[in-house]
Amino acid sequence: MHSYLELLLVGAALLAAWIIARFPRAHPMRVRTITVAIVGAGGLVGLMRPAIWLVGNVLGVRGAIMLVVLPAATYLFLVAAWIMLFAQRVIAPFRR
Repeated sequence: MHSYLELLLVGAALLAAWIIARFPRAHPMRVRTITVAIVGAGGLVGLMRPAIWLVGNVLGVRGAIMLVVLPAATYLFLVAAWIMLFAQRVIAPFRR
């Protein structure tokens, strides 16, 4: 079970990395938009349990994993990458 979860999270991280590489300019540029992305990620975490339960009752465990957990984990990794890109851009003028 642990190896499946690890593979799922590695896959989500790779999907997020691909999105960052494929769409390099499609990330939040302002403090307000990065804040909205962070709040959205927090809201997503709060909605995951009911969404997993709802989708799991209809499509089973595999359906819940592929339709809820994988996209949510991908978005969480994507927001983490956006935060790092934002911090890099903010710090860049102060580096030598």
